[in-house]
Amino acid sequence: MKKSILERVQKRYGRFGSPGRVGRALRASRAERLGGSHGVLALPLSGTAVLAFLLLLFAGTARAQFGNWEPDYELISSTGQTILDRYAPDAIRKQFDFASPGELASWFGMLRGALDGDDLAALADFQPAARQALAFLSALPQTQGVADWLSARLDYLDVAAEAVRAIPGPVAPSKPVVSGKPKPSPSTGGKSAAKPTAPPAKSRAELARERYAESTRTWIRRLEKRPAPSRAAALLPGVKAAFRAQGVPEALVWQAEAESSFNPAAQSPVGARGLFQFMPATAREYGLSLEPADERLDPAKSAAAAARYLSRLHDHFGDWSLALAAYNCGPARLSKALARTGARTFADVQSSLPSETRLYVPKIDALLQLREHTSLAAL
Repeated sequence: MKKSILERVQKRYGRFGSPGRVGRALRASRAERLGGSHGVLALPLSGTAVLAFLLLLFAGTARAQFGNWEPDYELISSTGQTILDRYAPDAIRKQFDFASPGELASWFGMLRGALDGDDLAALADFQPAARQALAFLSALPQTQGVADWLSARLDYLDVAAEAVRAIPGPVAPSKPVVSGKPKPSPSTGGKSAAKPTAPPAKSRAELARERYAESTRTWIRRLEKRPAPSRAAALLPGVKAAFRAQGVPEALVWQAEAESSFNPAAQSPVGARGLFQFMPATAREYGLSLEPADERLDPAKSAAAAARYLSRLHDHFGDWSLALAAYNCGPARLSKALARTGARTFADVQSSLPSETRLYVPKIDALLQLREHTSLAAL
């Protein structure tokens, strides 16, 4: 009996119990080459599965099926099987079926779970497949919108991987050396030397501020040689005007680089669209119509709605860093984290927020410093 690509990963590495397990399984299966030189199908096995999934998910033929803002996994699976049957080498067609709708939903849910979770290692596990997917999505005009969305999120996967590599491994405890009575030091007249005074322990708040500062520096190092998106120059005057009209600092327009790489047509796998990646419900709440034309794709209207939303979040949380955190993970989730921890700043609450949010706010802070020579603290 033929098995799907994801079934083969599940058989070898177990059922998908966590985003980290999925990532580890995909990393391991990358070593299983398809063999031969058959274009895309000569990619590693896991890369083929992910690329086929993403390409089908956002291709123009599939996009028409998104009436309820949810992927049609039945359509994706059947179309994927058709592509596999037509273009895969004979050896692959005999061994595999394309992933089932349930398997696609499971894999994609795990990826979303890694972004929403608090495990940077689990997030980093998706980096290789996402990088492969981006290369192909960027080459197709009909998938450029999702390519720009993925490009902005790939930054999070890269920084998460960097953070994981920087975490030192466990250090074996040193064995105590027993050598009898310590010899008196000549410089102390035969008396034992006084032990050096240990520096005072840093407070939790000080450590939190240091972590945030280091995260921002990491983003600056990563972004300082990257030019602003080419679309930004034409869009900035109108977006800044919309922010000024709502009393929101103009510098925050660079949130659009973090959200969409300044592509008004950017779209996420879960239905967010536009410069500022509004989900349907939030878009309607802030005055954007979705039918007959989707106003999230209108840069001026999307910017005005984003400015109104940011202004409201700032009024509620009293801080631009917290306002951006709420924009990313949702005001209810942020409020619960603040209440649970007693924190009053983003630095203090960051460890209780999703991985994406912990990376999102310092990324925008770095963008403000590089693009506008200011910072979130200065606004």
